[in-house]
Amino acid sequence: MNPTKFINILLILAVLLGNLSSSAQASAPQQYQPNSYQPQILADGTVCEEKLNQENINGETFTTFGRNPAIDDDQWDQCLALIRGDTPAAEPTSTEYVLGHVIVQASNTVLRVEDLPQIQSAKILTSNVTLLQVQEGQEETLVAELKRKGYSAALDYIRPVDIMTVVTPNDPIYQEQWNLQQLQLPRIWETITGTVDVTIGFVDTGIAWDHEDLAANVVAYTTTLSYGDPYDDNGHGTLMSGISGAVGNNGLGVTGFNWSTNLFMAKACDNVGCSDSDVIQGMQWLVDQGVSVASISLGSTWFSQPLCNQVSATLDAGVAMYFSAGNSGLDELHYPAACDSRGVVVGATANKYSIDRAYYSTWGYDGNFVMAPGGDHQSGDPNWDRLIVGPVPGNEYAGVTGTSPATPQVAALAAMLIEQDPSRTIADVTMVITSTVKDLGEPGFDPATGYGQIDPCRAVLGAGCDTAPWVSGATPDQWLTPAGGTIEIGAYIRDDHQIVTATLEVWLNRVLSETYPLSGTDWMSTTIQLPMNVFTNTALYTTTITAVDDAGQEVESWGPQIVVSTNVTESQWPQAQRDAAHTGYSESEIDPSSIQLLWSERTGGANVDATPALAYMPDGRAILIIGDATRTVSSGPSCKQGPFGGGTTYAVDALTGTPVWTVSCTTGHDIGIFADRTPVINGTLAYFGDNYGWAYTIDYVMAAHPDKFPNPIIWQRRDLEEYDAAMTMTMADNLLYVPVRNSGLYALDPLTGETVWHYNDGRHIFDFAPSVKDGILYVTTDCSGCNGAVLALNSQTGELIWEDDGDFYSVMGDMPLLYGNSVFTADGLGRVYRLDALNGQVIWTYDANDTISDNMAITPEGYILVPVDHYNDDPRQVALDLNGNEVWIMYTDVYGGANAPICTGHTCSDLSYFSHFHLFNSTDGQINFDSGELDPGGSASSPIFWKDGETGYFAGLTKNGYTHVWSVDLIGTVPPPVEPSTNLTVTMDVTPTEVFVGDSAVYTITVTNLAIGTIATGVVLTDALPAGLQFDSWLVQNGAEEISGTINWTGFLSVEQSITFSFATTAITTDTLTNTVTVTATNADPVSAEAVLHVLEKPTPDYDQIFLPIILKEH
Repeated sequence: MNPTKFINILLILAVLLGNLSSSAQASAPQQYQPNSYQPQILADGTVCEEKLNQENINGETFTTFGRNPAIDDDQWDQCLALIRGDTPAAEPTSTEYVLGHVIVQASNTVLRVEDLPQIQSAKILTSNVTLLQVQEGQEETLVAELKRKGYSAALDYIRPVDIMTVVTPNDPIYQEQWNLQQLQLPRIWETITGTVDVTIGFVDTGIAWDHEDLAANVVAYTTTLSYGDPYDDNGHGTLMSGISGAVGNNGLGVTGFNWSTNLFMAKACDNVGCSDSDVIQGMQWLVDQGVSVASISLGSTWFSQPLCNQVSATLDAGVAMYFSAGNSGLDELHYPAACDSRGVVVGATANKYSIDRAYYSTWGYDGNFVMAPGGDHQSGDPNWDRLIVGPVPGNEYAGVTGTSPATPQVAALAAMLIEQDPSRTIADVTMVITSTVKDLGEPGFDPATGYGQIDPCRAVLGAGCDTAPWVSGATPDQWLTPAGGTIEIGAYIRDDHQIVTATLEVWLNRVLSETYPLSGTDWMSTTIQLPMNVFTNTALYTTTITAVDDAGQEVESWGPQIVVSTNVTESQWPQAQRDAAHTGYSESEIDPSSIQLLWSERTGGANVDATPALAYMPDGRAILIIGDATRTVSSGPSCKQGPFGGGTTYAVDALTGTPVWTVSCTTGHDIGIFADRTPVINGTLAYFGDNYGWAYTIDYVMAAHPDKFPNPIIWQRRDLEEYDAAMTMTMADNLLYVPVRNSGLYALDPLTGETVWHYNDGRHIFDFAPSVKDGILYVTTDCSGCNGAVLALNSQTGELIWEDDGDFYSVMGDMPLLYGNSVFTADGLGRVYRLDALNGQVIWTYDANDTISDNMAITPEGYILVPVDHYNDDPRQVALDLNGNEVWIMYTDVYGGANAPICTGHTCSDLSYFSHFHLFNSTDGQINFDSGELDPGGSASSPIFWKDGETGYFAGLTKNGYTHVWSVDLIGTVPPPVEPSTNLTVTMDVTPTEVFVGDSAVYTITVTNLAIGTIATGVVLTDALPAGLQFDSWLVQNGAEEISGTINWTGFLSVEQSITFSFATTAITTDTLTNTVTVTATNADPVSAEAVLHVLEKPTPDYDQIFLPIILKEH
């Protein structure tokens, strides 16, 4: 027999046990307890454990207890909670652990290795924790076996450190350290700046000990990893160390909380994370080095008893410990933060202008839970006011967000307090920190923010610190409310002095809108009136809260955001550009006899060539935003050079014509050439393009305040096209779609102008706005002397869904019109097409025998209005029904062209080429109003319509820069038309109805549209053949296809049209087979039919009944 091998390990008194299955209850694991131990008893009197025997271990008598076999699993779970004491959570089942590692912890006993042959090696981490090496895949088995033997064992879990966002600062870095200024560190530095007698230790990713701003304060470092050296190859550990102790007042980089200190680093983490075994060794190393304070910025939700025991041992050794709360933003516990209530858990407050809890900061801790600045930087935001700055390897500096950088600030404050009074214990330091905080939110301790944000000035200086007011708990955090409503906004405003004044400032897109006084004590609030008119999408208002106390100290804090929702539905949008489907329809019903000219003024130059856009200012004023292509040559560096100079964009008051603002090259703005396309409005931003492929965005509210905002251009793109690319855009699905003739179609981020996707197949994309509906974008291609096409793309990705099957000539129908499940467009030969939006099939073609001159529109009857002209003769609006038949024709002028119509209820309008503004009836085309010639120069394009209260308004532009506005009475609403439904039928027959296995059967399916006057669109036929039936061949295919035993067909059916499909099959099993076909359509109810086939077994021949003819031959 081999001699007994053993490893001396301390055996833990409370053993972690999971739920036991019923089959394991008879052999419940034992746990060794001293003789003084008493079995645990539940509230109902149930005894948890039974005494098994006594055993002498190393001269001490232990009693062995086991699970009481009479209790069930639920009761045993309650017992385990008592046995574990205040152990806060069970071990996880996560598979994120170091392969081949098991951590074991024991007390006053021996671990007999010969009983555990799977152990390959053992490494003592601390006096009572050992790391066992086993074969990969055996970890969980060994943990379970160790637990059965009474040991505390756990997997070696990997705990992540926070991900760091690196930003390179351009300004003096201390000026970017807003957190130090927010915490009033300059006040403390007058008295105390740190000392080498107090040491701060870290367990992290290592340290760049040669960094210019750290080297003088770095004393010792080690690594617990089995590879590499202690140098930081991640950056996290260096930054955490620098936040606490970067050298201060040395003329380099940043300053630490403590200018002078001794820094110790145990590298236990790499770029993946930190294993429990390495963290345990790192903490023990800090104990061995005699550090005063430990800052631990790592953790996860995974509980580990050995790790928590090491935390307790470190605290027992006199090391004050500070832990990051976690970055999940949830009410949950992270470890090691929640291991021992004597440690201090640190959450994060938001930014320079708000000390409320950051959105990501984990909460829900009891006990010593405080907050410190952590930032709330988000991807793409370069704002240093939302980052915590510190050193990183390579003598560089970076910004980070999280509870990680909040933690070393509290640890550094603890070091200051110990320096101030070396006799302070861990409990003393904790009491000072938690009793001098700035209370956040509701008075007193709360789960979201604990005691509050640390106040180093009051903690160190006490009554000598004159704290300024602070604001927290502002509500509502975000409010979505209809325009015209009221809302109460308030916050907790606290101070050591008396608050004299408190005000709320409301801002729309960085422009101050209103100022309101706040009233109250502690909680101060006011009620505000929201704007009456928000025209498109939603408006985001931000707020600022300012408070001044009787000592003259002032604080400015970010307040809540207010999201005001639109009070205009899509069907009420007044112009084609507003409606992404380009229907040109508004549901407002007007009285055409009440129309009056409100005003008519020359507002622009001599080349106004687009429809105006309507927008609302914060004060509720409606404005018209107009692009003017008047060629004003400018030699300024901001204008594109060339013979055409730059164009202009301007805005006027929609009800008076009073100028509001002008942006052009001549006013010092880089606005390019020919700003002659209809702007698209989104919030307070106006998007437009010019003839040279340049795209621009103007904040129209900022443009009205040139004294505050001399440059209202938010972004511009000059790389889309070099020449000849007049662009009209569409805003839908949170993207801005920009068609560029020679470069394809761009989807841009509307806030930044960055490309989200780009489609370019080499063909010219027609440069009028694409149409969008139900996540699909429709755009036409344009070429000279060749066939055009209609394309359907995924609006979010730009992926091609289908290309039409038509034979168009240079598609030039401007914007596709989307109605029901159909796409309406036109080509350069005057032909109108109706396409199935499902697959691009041409349903019908109407030949106008003239030019289709502009965008089409829809009427409440479901008619399609088509503007037609014949080489400047007989301009007219033609109404087509959904079958492509003419319903009526309205002639607009004796000669000239017809422009795009729009419809408001049963009254439609247009502004003809020779500047006649018409109102006409949608039912029969009867003209109700003709303005006569408004401008000898002609018109610009279609009018727009909007409403305000009980009054409607039309606005139109004419060529010489005149704007004309009419008012009209509103008399009701007319909902937008709904595509009429059809009546589909389907039949299925099988011949014969009874066959033998191996025989053939023929199926015939017929689908019919029985509706009178309505085409069935988006028709889908599906027939999944039953098991036991094998498809053989088509007899009548008609465009259908068979894939893996399923018959599919998509298309449309004209009025009273039928389509038939026939195919042969083979029966392969004996059964009664029911075959079902289903037909759906976008404008019809689903229908189905079935056919039953009986498949029989072939009979076996009976040879006794077979007679062969006998032929006799004569010899």
